[in-house]
Amino acid sequence: MPSFIKMHRLPDSPQIEGMRQMKERDVKEVTELLNNHLRESYKVHIVLDQEEVAHWLLPREKVIYSYVVEGDKGEITDLLSYYELNSHILQHPQYDKINIAYASYSVAKGNDTNRLRLLYRDALILAKKDGFDVFNVTEVCQHKRMLEDLMFKIGDGKLHHYLFNWKVPACEPEDIGIIMM
Repeated sequence: MPSFIKMHRLPDSPQIEGMRQMKERDVKEVTELLNNHLRESYKVHIVLDQEEVAHWLLPREKVIYSYVVEGDKGEITDLLSYYELNSHILQHPQYDKINIAYASYSVAKGNDTNRLRLLYRDALILAKKDGFDVFNVTEVCQHKRMLEDLMFKIGDGKLHHYLFNWKVPACEPEDIGIIMM
């Protein structure tokens, strides 16, 4: 157990320089960054306007946690977000719920896999600081590119989504750029 704990230990603070919580003033730039990423990276995606980005991504405790990376010139270069969806624990004498973070939209500078890995490592650090016990990632949005390196374990279930009134080409999960919240 000590070697398991040592192997999975996380740093105390995010490793990417310029990481900070998303603010209302970031909405316009985040909207552009996210929509460009979704358009360039996925066969199936949505286009969000600024109002939707504000609703779905501006941080709200116990709901959504979003962080941006601000570059040297003040521009937003990266986005990471996760939302809270807790589970109740039944008939346990000490615990009644498990705090679970689910990956939401993330954009790595240059769509670089190594940068995405660093973003998700920082997401784990931030989620731990935010009081979460578990961090879950679904199989959409190219998450597979970094799961193994970060020691995520594959679950035993799959999510299936039916998109009403959409014509969607046959595609793999990593071709889908939609997070269901």
